[in-house]
Amino acid sequence: MTKPSFTQNISLGNVIQIVAMIAAIAIGWQQLDGRSGSNTAEIEKITKAMAVAEAKAATDIRDHETRLRRLEDSAARSDERMASIFNLLARIDGRLERIERAN
Repeated sequence: MTKPSFTQNISLGNVIQIVAMIAAIAIGWQQLDGRSGSNTAEIEKITKAMAVAEAKAATDIRDHETRLRRLEDSAARSDERMASIFNLLARIDGRLERIERAN
């Protein structure tokens, strides 16, 4: 069995390998930087879209609250009218009973 040995000679193969490794690292870095820039632009676009959607949702909520308040007020007025009508009917019923007793 042979023992591993180390020599301090640099061959053309070693130089080609180092150049290829540096080129691969540079290409990988460029691709990573390009993807990072693309992701940053996409994140900014999504953030702006979310801000617009949030503003629209807040406006919609305010509109819905206003409509709900109006409907609740209308329902309360209707309830008051019904109570008034029931009171009126009760008074009419009482008068009819007094008229029937008098006859």
